[in-house]
Amino acid sequence: MKLVCPRRVVSFIIAVAAVFISGCSNGNPVSVSNPSSQKPTPVPTRQVTEIELASTAALGASYAISISREGKAQFSPKGYSGYGTAPEDFKPVTRTLRPGEMDELVQTIESNGFFELRERYSAGDQECPNHIDDGGSLRIRVTFEGGSKEVSWTNCYRDSSIYPGAIASIKDAIRKAVGSPI
Repeated sequence: MKLVCPRRVVSFIIAVAAVFISGCSNGNPVSVSNPSSQKPTPVPTRQVTEIELASTAALGASYAISISREGKAQFSPKGYSGYGTAPEDFKPVTRTLRPGEMDELVQTIESNGFFELRERYSAGDQECPNHIDDGGSLRIRVTFEGGSKEVSWTNCYRDSSIYPGAIASIKDAIRKAVGSPI
């Protein structure tokens, strides 16, 4: 049986071999990947226009953070109550997010299930079994085209932490984005 290859197939095989060989000849590894197996960069499903976080502490720092779609991020101290004086770096901070940082933040908010959380968590709730009279409160508000979602956590703690995982992750991501000093 005689095998006959069309001229195009032979040319294609030679071209692929040449690319492979040239990659090997310069000492660089050759990477072959299947584009359909690569995961695309996640894109937020909502066009968020503003993210706000407000923390009111019975003992400690009270502050507000706002981040606009345009990338303006602000940390604003609101007061300090507690022992001693406020930390030296408890001052206003304003910065501009780098391109894509707002989308990363929104992706973190979405992947932590923010839009599925209840609006309020307080003492006596299943998620908030322990009450602290001086625990303060945390409010996260995300405004997007067509509406907004707000979640608040007041005077309670869960296990050994004040906030459950999703709320803590979102709070930490917002604080990191603005460069919060506390």
